[in-house]
Amino acid sequence: MTNFSKFVTDPVHDQMRVDGVCWAFIDTTQFQRLRDLKQLGSAYFVFPGAAHNRFEHSLGVAHLAGELVRHLRDEQPDLEIDAIDVKCVTLAGLTHDLGHGPFSHIFDSHVIPRLRPDKFWSHEIASEAMLEHLVTENGLTDEQCSDEELKFIKSLIRGSEDISSSQSHKQSRRSGKMFLFDIVNNKRNSVDVDKFDYIARDSMYLGVETKFNHMRSIKFSRVIDDQICWNSNHAFDICRFTLTSSVTGVGKAIELMLTDALCLADPFLQFSTAIDSPEEYTYLTDAILKEIERSRAPELKASQKILKRIRDRDLYRLADAYLLPVVMFDRVTKKNFTVAKVLEFADASERKRLNEDFIHAEYLALDWCFGTENPIDRCGFFTKYEPNCKINLNRSSISHLIPTNPREVSLRIFVKDESIRTLVQKIFRRFIAELGRVYPTTVTATVLSQDIVNGNNLNLDFNTSNNGNYNSNKSLRVDQQFHPLPSATHILSDMAKNTGFDDDDSFAAEEQFSTPVKRNRDYTGENNSDFWNPGNNVVKEDRPLVIHNNLSISISEHNHSDSVKHSNNDDGNGSKWIEGISDGNNLPQNYNEAFRKQSPQKKRTIH
Repeated sequence: MTNFSKFVTDPVHDQMRVDGVCWAFIDTTQFQRLRDLKQLGSAYFVFPGAAHNRFEHSLGVAHLAGELVRHLRDEQPDLEIDAIDVKCVTLAGLTHDLGHGPFSHIFDSHVIPRLRPDKFWSHEIASEAMLEHLVTENGLTDEQCSDEELKFIKSLIRGSEDISSSQSHKQSRRSGKMFLFDIVNNKRNSVDVDKFDYIARDSMYLGVETKFNHMRSIKFSRVIDDQICWNSNHAFDICRFTLTSSVTGVGKAIELMLTDALCLADPFLQFSTAIDSPEEYTYLTDAILKEIERSRAPELKASQKILKRIRDRDLYRLADAYLLPVVMFDRVTKKNFTVAKVLEFADASERKRLNEDFIHAEYLALDWCFGTENPIDRCGFFTKYEPNCKINLNRSSISHLIPTNPREVSLRIFVKDESIRTLVQKIFRRFIAELGRVYPTTVTATVLSQDIVNGNNLNLDFNTSNNGNYNSNKSLRVDQQFHPLPSATHILSDMAKNTGFDDDDSFAAEEQFSTPVKRNRDYTGENNSDFWNPGNNVVKEDRPLVIHNNLSISISEHNHSDSVKHSNNDDGNGSKWIEGISDGNNLPQNYNEAFRKQSPQKKRTIH
């Protein structure tokens, strides 16, 4: 092993010391390709300063990974961090982004899913393949990187153990050292040196000031219970570190255009097959745009036209955007927010003027890596008084300035032709006005327990699909008796009231119910909203009611309607079927006996 080091001057970390083993990886074709991959993809077309590449970011992550692991080694000798641990963690930081494609996340998040929808692939998978190819192609020795070390480095990049590693290697490298996986790709809480570098570096090149001091956090870190923990005095810094910047409409428009241009060029250039071959992938970089632009092949004319529009700043346009309320996060998803859904609100004459291919619906979710969960809840901290005791802190104990919602979702609609922007905007706003009806609330009620005897209580547990203000369990207590089934309409309308919905809501159902004539209700809470809040969530119902054993019920809220949808088809046994799905099992005259015989696993759904 070559025992020499060089210093690299970096605008973010100043002087970075890089040892000889790292240079054996850096001075290869596979690593040098990172010079031709923009760190922020299409952002360079919007922010002139965002010209930095994956190359310098990888050097920065290697530097910080080495700083952190050496700090832990020096401060806590009992961790038994050895030279191989330091070497592998540093190399994992250096090589973790080898697998990025043209324009970084545009390639693996948008281009490949469109061109190879059946292919399970990500830049992390490609990084492992490229690392193995780098070691083999350049003839690195066992002293530089042995087979066991290579497996360990790949698992550190992945952020989890490689189950194919030998048992002896697991014992020597990982027993009591799972904290090493927190350094480069922290799956525990996402606080790792990869983000330390790119937040500092991206902020600098974008001209956006950041207050997070990553070296301060590194110097005050400790390992407790096999997890890297942070000084409680720096908890607010960790919170600020997790904040995510917004994505501009112009940046997204160019991202869409680059995606379209690359996808149109692939049938001729077939660069998407390069992900199957590290040899070919080595030469797939941002330079693909120049290859398309200078080609005289007629097959690339459509792609060239889009790239020329980018150069001439004739961009796709953001027609409109809507910040989604927190209570609708589970109702509106990336999968069900589509152009077709929006165009349902266009009238016949408007629909004739629009081509669905010229409109793009984008579901943009910004969070702190764990959806609606705040990663600070996953972090471990310690105090100067008890440095070996791991504690957990919540937002209220750190600062009331910390946002309570770590997730933001925007619905955005883009057009490829300026001439239709105003029309699409009008249609989109109609769609937004009816959003509650398009994506109805779903409430699920499940029977918790019941004694199948007339007059006993039936307990239902209500859960709403919403998060935020509605994220709590609800209970409904019903005194039940068994009667013939005179009408499905009554039970449906009563259930609407029982679940706290407004009287002008409508409900579609897919199950049969019964109710007697007597219907006396006694509700707790002053209004419907009280029903959904913890502590005021019990509704008492003293009227007789028949519901199937262990029944799973889902009720959908439809705003702007005062009708109850049902069918008046009599089954001949005194009951009526509510419109929806029927399994053909009509209830007999002796409903009590049939009810007792039902399987406790049988479930039905109303929605």
